[in-house]
Amino acid sequence: MVIEQPSAWTASTVQTATLNIPGGLLGNCAAPVTVRLIFSWKNDTSLGTSPAGSVDNISLTSAAPALAQEGGGTTLIAVKGAFAAGLVIIGHDPERWHAVIDLATRLGVRHTIGVHPNLAQQWSDDLVPALREAATRTGAVAIGETGLDFFRDAADGDLQRAAFVAQITLAHDLDLPLVIHQREAFGEVCDLLRTHGPARGVFHCFTGTSEEARIAIDLGFALGIGGVLTFPRSSELRTTVGEVPREALLLETDSPYLAPRSRRGKRNEPGCASEVADVLAGALGIARNDVIALTTRNAERVFGTTLAFDTTLGAT
Repeated sequence: MVIEQPSAWTASTVQTATLNIPGGLLGNCAAPVTVRLIFSWKNDTSLGTSPAGSVDNISLTSAAPALAQEGGGTTLIAVKGAFAAGLVIIGHDPERWHAVIDLATRLGVRHTIGVHPNLAQQWSDDLVPALREAATRTGAVAIGETGLDFFRDAADGDLQRAAFVAQITLAHDLDLPLVIHQREAFGEVCDLLRTHGPARGVFHCFTGTSEEARIAIDLGFALGIGGVLTFPRSSELRTTVGEVPREALLLETDSPYLAPRSRRGKRNEPGCASEVADVLAGALGIARNDVIALTTRNAERVFGTTLAFDTTLGAT
C-alpha cells in the first residue's frame, strides 16, 4: 500500500489509511489487527519548497489484550512537523520480541530489543545469545529498555543487575545504544554504566534534577523528554531542559502512560508528543519547528539511522 499525496493542497488535508494484519502474525495475538493511520498534509512553505506528508498519529485498535500491550510499548522518538514522523517500538519483553519485530516490519518503523528490569525474573544467561541473535538479525536500533527499578520492586535486585550488566556488555559488543529505564536507582545505574561501559543511548522518560542530567550527559546519554514536562508541578524539569545542551534532548511518549497535561487520565499516544514539543519550545525559547528539527537530528544521531516511516506500508 502506497500513501499518495492528495492532488489538491489545503491548509490541512487529512487522509486515513488502514493496514489489516491477519490474525496469528503477531505471536500469541490470534485476532486480526487493524492499524489506522491518520495522515495530515500541511501547505507550509517554511518547511520546504513543496508540502510533504505528516503522520500525525497512529492508533492501534484490537480486541486482543496482547496487541494493546504492544501498542503501549511504542515510543515516539521524533516528530517532523510537515514531514514523516519516526517511531521506535520498544521490545522490552522476551516473550513478545517476535510480535514487536513483526509489527515494526509491517509498519515500516524501527524497534529495540531488550529485557525491562521489571521483567528480570525472566532473565538467565541463556537469553544472551537469543538477544544477540534477535538484535543482529532484525536490525534493532538499540538494546533495551533495560536498567534498574527499585520503585516497583517487581523483580529481584540481583536479577535486575545481572540482566542490566549483560545488556550493557551486549550493546557495547554490537555498537548499539541503550534505552535506559531507572526508578529510584539513578546512582547505581550510572555506576554500572561506568564500570561495564563505555555505553551510550538515552535515559528514557527523564524527570531528574539538573545534576542528574549533567551526569547522564557526561556518560554519553541523551535525555528522553515526555509528558511529565507539561505537568504544572514540573517547573524544575522545564528549567533543567532549558539549561542542558540542546543536542541531548529527544522527544518521547512512554505511551500508554504519562499523557501530557491536556490528556491526563487518558491513554497516551504518539501524536501527543506534539504537546510536549510545544512546551519544550517554550522552555528553550525557540520555535516549535526548531524543536522538531532539533530533536529529530538528535534522535537520528543517537540511534545511528534515519527514523522516517517507510511510506510503502503493507506493500508486497
